[in-house]
Amino acid sequence: MSLEGAYTLIARLGEGGMAEVFKAIKRGPDQFEKPIALKRILPHYADQEGFIKMLSAEARLQAGLDHPNIVQLLDFFKHGDTFMIALEYVPGKNLKKMIFDAQQRNVEIPWEAFVYIVSETLKGLDFAHKRKGPKGPLSIVHRDISPQNILISYEGHVKLSDFGIALANIEREQTQSGILKGKYRYLSPEQLDGKQIDHRSDLFSIGVVLYELLAQKHPFDQGSDFETMKKISAVHYTPLTDLNLDLPPALIEVTQACLQKEYTERPEDAHVLRQRLLEEQDQNWLTNGSGFLKELIEKIYPKPSDRTEPSIENTPVLSMHGTPITGVVHPTESVISVVNEPTERESRKKSWPWILFGMLAIGIVGAVFFTRKNSPQPHPIPNSPKIVVEDKLPKEKPATSPAPSPPNESKTTTSVQVKKAPEEMGVLRIYGPKGAKVFIAGHKIGTLPMKDRKLEAKPYLVSIKPRNLPIRLFRIEVLPGKLEVIRWSQKNK
Repeated sequence: MSLEGAYTLIARLGEGGMAEVFKAIKRGPDQFEKPIALKRILPHYADQEGFIKMLSAEARLQAGLDHPNIVQLLDFFKHGDTFMIALEYVPGKNLKKMIFDAQQRNVEIPWEAFVYIVSETLKGLDFAHKRKGPKGPLSIVHRDISPQNILISYEGHVKLSDFGIALANIEREQTQSGILKGKYRYLSPEQLDGKQIDHRSDLFSIGVVLYELLAQKHPFDQGSDFETMKKISAVHYTPLTDLNLDLPPALIEVTQACLQKEYTERPEDAHVLRQRLLEEQDQNWLTNGSGFLKELIEKIYPKPSDRTEPSIENTPVLSMHGTPITGVVHPTESVISVVNEPTERESRKKSWPWILFGMLAIGIVGAVFFTRKNSPQPHPIPNSPKIVVEDKLPKEKPATSPAPSPPNESKTTTSVQVKKAPEEMGVLRIYGPKGAKVFIAGHKIGTLPMKDRKLEAKPYLVSIKPRNLPIRLFRIEVLPGKLEVIRWSQKNK
């Protein structure tokens, strides 16, 4: 079989929550070769039809994010029974690895370098947030900003990665009650609380990254995922002003502005945040940041051997069935092409017969829409979930206000504020290890085994924490009059 158009695996670079990553060589005519990053979807996602359709749409979306600070998506295809994503290969390290290696080799990184890296990341993020399609704004939110997803090339360039995977990561599940994958340490409080989000969720994550870089410690780290998430949900951390750091006061101020619990109190957008950072940047870094970053990387990785990956023979490369995968991957079907939407010009050609109908429809329904109050936010954030349970509780005096208490004011694990009509309620049933603690949006609701819980019909973020075992998170949607079941198992990894 010809190698033209095929990918030859060179090294296995790592594995995330949804895919494993390889360095590969793209083959072409006349001995053409190009290094590529090849992502293979993990086996337990490969047979989910809804997931693949969603992922192909996200891949097509990311393919349109043509920006120098965003890793380019080149293809999304099928190889046998496995789905793969071909991405631009960035010779370098991710930010987390670079920081770790610098610490191990006693190379000091100045704060100006961190400001440059974050400001370059914000350029790509701002482009994505404001990206428009034929039908208007795409409302892209990265949702997985972290040092692992910020790539630093050996030439001093900064690129943000994992747009398509990250979007799929938060919005979809392995099953209807699937596991929420992600780097919990960098999620915004509204993500952890199961609320809808907009672009300012990414700015909170940027603030966590910037704080960690400047202070050399994570603002919310408590040693365990669950305790860390509780701190994030409450936005409880030590202010940079209390750490006696030798930093410009305005830089500290803008970092902490990102870490506001209320999204409306954060910077307006990524562009505004970037401009505020650049106001504090050293002039030399403003004019030659890429060159300075390249020199810094050369200090961290002075030897050629520091910049090579292990060979494919020395890394575990397995198929979805646990057997060795062939060293050559042949795309058999492009998934992106199957779901491509018509271009803007094609859409106009096909839509003209509907113009008169559309004008008539607008006239009919216009009065209805203009009587509604319009929210200024593109993604309104609903109130926290109100948990209604079947347990018999001591009778209390009615509350004077229907508003729920802040999560840190009481350790009560159950509260009933508003009674919903039966058709607006659903039931949640949970199976798992005996003694495991169950939380919804960070609030404990019981210990397994426990009774079914009646919940308001809406999406929830459920955490199950067994004894001496890792915590598992599930994104579920409770439907009116329906039973939703979550099953914890060791396979949920």
